[in-house]
Amino acid sequence: MVDRQGGSWDEALVELDGLVRRGEIEAVANWCIDRGLAELAAHRRQLGPWGSAVVEEARAASINADDANVHELSYYCGSAAALVVVACARSAGGAAEALDGNGVFGRSLWDDQRVREAAVQTLGALRPRWLPALADRLTRNSWDQQWELGWALVTAGLSDKPTDPAYLEQMAMQIGPIAQSLRADPGLIDDVWRIFEGDGPGRFWSAGPASPDSEPAAYQRGWPVEDRYWSTALVTLSADGTIDRDDLIDRTLAALRRNDSWAVLQWFTLLLDELELSAAEHAARAAKFASLLAAPNPQVVGLAQPICGSMLQDGALRPDDVLPYADAPFFQPTKVVALAQLRILNSVGTDEAWRNEAAVCLGPALAHPRADVQEAALTVLERWWPDLSSPTQATLTDQAQGLAPSHLRRWQALTGANSSETGVPKNRETPTTSSSTIGTNDTAGWEPPASPEVPPPLDDDGFVLALAAMLEGTAQPMQVERALEAALQACRHPLEYRQQLVAPLAESSARRDPWTLGQLGRWAVACIESLAGQATQPIGPYEPATLMTDLLHETLQEIVSGASRPWTAMPDGGDGRIQPDGRQRSAEGGPSERLVRLLRSDHERTALRLSDVEWAPKPDHHAPIYTCSLDAELRGHTFDGGHDDLISYLSMPTTWSLRPQDIAWALTLTPHHLETALINTAVVICELCDNEPSMFRPPLLTLVLERLARPDQQPGDLAPLITALGLNAKPAATRLAAVDAVVSLIKTQRLTTTEISSSGARLGNELFKLERVARALQDLLGHDPAIARDLAIAVLTDCPKARGAHAIATILCDAQELAGPVPLPASLVELAAEKGRTKLHTELRRAIASASKSD
Repeated sequence: MVDRQGGSWDEALVELDGLVRRGEIEAVANWCIDRGLAELAAHRRQLGPWGSAVVEEARAASINADDANVHELSYYCGSAAALVVVACARSAGGAAEALDGNGVFGRSLWDDQRVREAAVQTLGALRPRWLPALADRLTRNSWDQQWELGWALVTAGLSDKPTDPAYLEQMAMQIGPIAQSLRADPGLIDDVWRIFEGDGPGRFWSAGPASPDSEPAAYQRGWPVEDRYWSTALVTLSADGTIDRDDLIDRTLAALRRNDSWAVLQWFTLLLDELELSAAEHAARAAKFASLLAAPNPQVVGLAQPICGSMLQDGALRPDDVLPYADAPFFQPTKVVALAQLRILNSVGTDEAWRNEAAVCLGPALAHPRADVQEAALTVLERWWPDLSSPTQATLTDQAQGLAPSHLRRWQALTGANSSETGVPKNRETPTTSSSTIGTNDTAGWEPPASPEVPPPLDDDGFVLALAAMLEGTAQPMQVERALEAALQACRHPLEYRQQLVAPLAESSARRDPWTLGQLGRWAVACIESLAGQATQPIGPYEPATLMTDLLHETLQEIVSGASRPWTAMPDGGDGRIQPDGRQRSAEGGPSERLVRLLRSDHERTALRLSDVEWAPKPDHHAPIYTCSLDAELRGHTFDGGHDDLISYLSMPTTWSLRPQDIAWALTLTPHHLETALINTAVVICELCDNEPSMFRPPLLTLVLERLARPDQQPGDLAPLITALGLNAKPAATRLAAVDAVVSLIKTQRLTTTEISSSGARLGNELFKLERVARALQDLLGHDPAIARDLAIAVLTDCPKARGAHAIATILCDAQELAGPVPLPASLVELAAEKGRTKLHTELRRAIASASKSD
């Protein structure tokens, strides 16, 4: 074959091979241009593999050689070969694939300016149709050398500049020298303003050029400081007139008003510091700084508050510029921000002309979630109240409905309102209950959860729907029971009928990932395959042998064998219990099924008893451990193993492959012995206290607490400890379940507040975090203030010096206002009498004073 230069193609290829192996990158570029796009495409099948092989040879040569000259030659050799592969690529994806890789001798194939210029020259002359797509792809690539090649194609006019956020992010991370590049291409400044306006993720501002400690490799090239960091580059450019300084300041302030993470917004605060605004520049933008008080981010609000306070004192900021935004910080949960805003409003209110407007802005502080913020607002309003107008007083009275109960009487004294107007009950009689006797009063005000009923037997359609629910993870426990029963009954049908029955589910179930289904979902897949006459897969080959897994295996074996028989472990009630009627002594079913019948009918807890249960923190990872001995009389059931094995057999497996429906059903297998489900899952429970539930952490603790809230559920030995951990949990749903359990357990006299508190105190502050317990007690305050009061007293008695005890003391003061005070234990009285001005001491003294007033 003859090429268009007059020689044979083989001769041309020999010439190319020589140029490449000598690393003559410019000559290789000219060779590709001379051949043209059509000829390169015609020999793509030969040039592509050859070029890739040469790149690998060059890479291997650079690794095995010690001579610097060999490394340099290998680099240019590999780059030249890669350029040939790119030139003959069929698509942008093929070209990008040739650009990928680790380079030669630790350098990207496009790290050198000569190589990039040769690539731009080649692609600019050939103009493949996919060139714009390649440039767009490279300019959104996080690998800096590839980005520089893509940017070189854009600046050469071979492609339009991308407009998406990914390009902006990479531009901000990779371009350089920064100041030099912005001077050379003013169009880049428009891209910078887009990032100021929030067009793009923006996280690179703080992760890259703004922080010397996290400087990316692209900036470690010996450039001057102004070219190395975006903040210094922009300040420098604003100083020499390339960028308008006023515009830069205004855009920075506008960026700070965005609803973005502090990791992003912090960069703009650093830029503002480097700009070093003068007093005149602050004064010219007084209203803009005041608007930052309404910024969504509390750190930005905290940045603006001292500036606004200083300008108010100097007269550079007018009160009418501040007041439109002055109430916004009180909607932030941060205490520091709220107290700083109180000081600003106190300053504004010193002028009687602005006092009413400042007092109205103080209104949201009366409903702030922090009681000490409410107290500080009350202190200000007590001074202003006589001078406030009637409309302002009426507005504040409406907002005072959110005051903490412990502050309501102070508000009543300030306004002269009666107790019904402030929400404090009239003619309250002090209850006689205390933390040691709580649980002996009646159950008024608490409604036990309704007991679910056992659904009727399933017909064929209901059976298919139950299997679908198990596959989707939405099956209810009693629906699972009926599905087990229906599956054992379905075996009596002919194979053709069974295939037709499960046909709607067969195809979709076969495509599902078994490890995302949970045990019941995997059982449903195996059941469908078995009924259809297919070879079934094991439902959990790597899971430990437990009562739940063995029971599912037993029923599946019956289905595979085709035996049709009754399901003898069907509960009589929706909680999983079987009334004692002799069924537990039946010989029907496998050993696990017989054990389930026994445990479900063990109302008197005589078949299985635990003793000497202990839960103590383990120092290495703060996970509780159990030590227990078992006194078991398993009538009619033989278990091969010792007592410890039996405990493991009855416990909930800790495998991550469980789903909520698996746990909810498993808890019905031992309805009288919930504590056995928790014996070997201490680590999982502790993880749940600090993490939101996920597919790796099913809501075991929440589901157990929901069962404990049932009025007829026997609590077991671990109930106080589990309840205490629930009050301490990070997920709100778990804490709410614990609150329901506390109300139920105490109202029905199954536990006392002392038992719950002492169990939590044994765990120590690493596992029993009082800040979280206070949040739970705040919810409990709305259910039953008396229980909240007594539990707060018990926790303070057991953990008087623990971190967060002051928050419990605040709840105690609020509960006393709602439920009436009771005498505090002597230890707390002595603690309050100590010489100290901490929040804990202050709140305890307030609680004691409240009790003395009631006397």
